[in-house]
Amino acid sequence: GIVYCFRYSSLGALTAALLAPFYVAWLLNLYFAIPVAMISLLLFWRHRENAKRLWQGNESKIGQKSNL
Repeated sequence: GIVYCFRYSSLGALTAALLAPFYVAWLLNLYFAIPVAMISLLLFWRHRENAKRLWQGNESKIGQKSNL
């Protein structure tokens, strides 16, 4: 949904990482949600430049021509 609506793959990935621990806690239990939350934090850390570009409005969209 997010990627289809906004055409930002990084926004979709970050949204999934944000929601994953909550889904795991809801569908399984909190015991499994803790490691998923840790992985999500690692994903956010690794993609902090993408998040910064999204916030600034400089992230490229899917299907957008590159400026190479």
